[in-house]
Amino acid sequence: MAHKNRWTVTADTKSDSYIIAFSYKDGHGVSRRYKRSAGRGVSKRDAETKARGLYLEMEKDPLAFVGRFVTPVHAKARALPFGDVAATYIAEHVETNCRASTQRTHEQMLRVHLVPAFGAGDLRDVRRPTVDAYVSRKRREGLSAKSVANHISVLSSIFEFAIRREWVAENPAKGVTLPKVTDQGYEWLDAEAAGLFLAAVRARDPKHADLFLVALRTGMRQGELLALRWGDIRFSADGRDDAITVRHSLHNGQLGPTKGGKPRQVPFHAEVRAALLPRRGDATAFVFATSAGTPLTGNIVKNPMARTATAIGRPDLRFHDLRHSFASQLVVQGIGLQVVQQLLGHQDIQTTLRYAHLQPGALSSAVATLGTGGQVLPFRQAG
Repeated sequence: MAHKNRWTVTADTKSDSYIIAFSYKDGHGVSRRYKRSAGRGVSKRDAETKARGLYLEMEKDPLAFVGRFVTPVHAKARALPFGDVAATYIAEHVETNCRASTQRTHEQMLRVHLVPAFGAGDLRDVRRPTVDAYVSRKRREGLSAKSVANHISVLSSIFEFAIRREWVAENPAKGVTLPKVTDQGYEWLDAEAAGLFLAAVRARDPKHADLFLVALRTGMRQGELLALRWGDIRFSADGRDDAITVRHSLHNGQLGPTKGGKPRQVPFHAEVRAALLPRRGDATAFVFATSAGTPLTGNIVKNPMARTATAIGRPDLRFHDLRHSFASQLVVQGIGLQVVQQLLGHQDIQTTLRYAHLQPGALSSAVATLGTGGQVLPFRQAG
């Protein structure tokens, strides 16, 4: 018998039954032990037959085995309402491991979308067709492809959390076909439009002009700018080595790490030096502060941003689009995506690739170097 020593069947005199036991690996590759009664009054021969069948089923499809024979035994005594699991996920995972802004995003997405859709049902009743139907419904409601993808990402994280708790055996949100994101999903200002924007903000909200200038010339996130202190800025003697060390981010009055979780150096433009150097303050003071010395908030910045965007005929422009403008202008000028990635503090180059379509003649230039020892020859299109 090929599997003779891979399971055991032992008598349990207390329950008048035989105990079947063998090792298996769960959906994460972690070794577990299956140990169950074959049933009261079942003979040893029948227990051996049952053990063999269970083991063969486990070998054939471990995930299905866990879902059918392990998870129901662990969880059958308790209900698992989706809303309760989501609340536990927020309390025990998101609040412990995620930045304040990410916490707010998760909480809002659950409150407005996911809990109303799944909250009344049991987590174990959510299947792939259920998730597919959710995707279709949200698209019909007018949500963008990117928003729907974000919803499914959070839903998937909840199921991965539940798998680690051994509440469920599989993740029905994993591998779901999502609508394709066909647009770039952001606005940006070219060099000329950025000049108009800065002129407009100087005319309408001069006390916030430096903030918007630094945003456009460094690509820093709003929270990183609001957390900036004078001690984070290095002014070199001749201006050639000027740089900002981005260490923190400010959200809802809470100072925390940057989105990437580690500091980065951002050299800055001579225009930034000219604006900031004359008003340099104490190392611990905030660069962009109220009259009381406290840092500006997103709400304070919101109105100047809206007024200026409207003034230049771009009312849909958001503060974060100033960061997109910084990156897009660099790529249009031929700066490599890896350099842009470092300046923006992206951990994954995939995030920076959203700007790749702006690279001028990158493919043509690459092909033109073939057989030239790296020298770029004029590229003529076939015609």
